[in-house]
Formats: sequence, structure tokens, C-alpha cells
Amino acid sequence: MTAVVDRKTSGPNTAAVTDVGAPASGAPSHCGAAMTMLAAESASLPWAPLQSGFAAWTCGCGYRLDADIAADPLAAVRLASARVESLHWELDAAQERFENALKAASGLGADRPAMALAAGLTPDELQNLLQ
Repeated sequence: MTAVVDRKTSGPNTAAVTDVGAPASGAPSHCGAAMTMLAAESASLPWAPLQSGFAAWTCGCGYRLDADIAADPLAAVRLASARVESLHWELDAAQERFENALKAASGLGADRPAMALAAGLTPDELQNLLQ
């Protein structure tokens, strides 16, 4: 896809990316212009390969619309649910690593106020995590 950045004159640092090629026949429109077809999206989490299998229409403003959602209306729901579950797992693992790092630093004699500052915690929150 060849794109060109169109700098708007109203407002600071505003730009819109528009497709230079001809829009596909029957393309939906958004922001008063035909949308551009993109291939199926890939996973944002490398260890959790999730793909919708759907191509998507995109607008220069960033709006996205699944192209084939009519074939299976619940596919987007299943995909979103799987992504939320994957992110919960990742968040749980990150929380455990965070608590282990705090406990290790405390065991090595790190200064509690410095630990709280480095972790972005209040002294009470730090104390609760170290218990």
C-alpha cells in the first residue's frame, strides 16, 4: 500500500494517512472517504498467536471495521474474549515477577523508601506486597 500524509492546516500536529491507490469496489466509507482493505491482523502477543481470520477495512483516522464479520457474528466476540484472557495471564505473570523482585530486593537489604519510590508504591502498598 502506498500512502501519503496529508497535513491539515487546522490544529497543531494533525495528519491523516490516505491511500493513494483506487479503493476497492463496494468499500464502506468513513470520514467521507472510501476505506482501504487490509489483510487479516496478526497477534499482538507473540506467545499467544490469535488471528481473527478476517480482513479489515481501515480509515485514515484509525477506525477499523471487520470485513467478514457477517459470516460469523460471534467470531469477533470469541477473539476479543481470547485476547482478554491472554492479557489476564500476562498480567498475572507480570504481577508475580514484580512481587518476586520486591521480595528479592528487600532480602538483599534495599532501603524501603527507595524501593517504594522505584516501584511507584506508597510505603503501605509496599508493606502489603512484602507480607
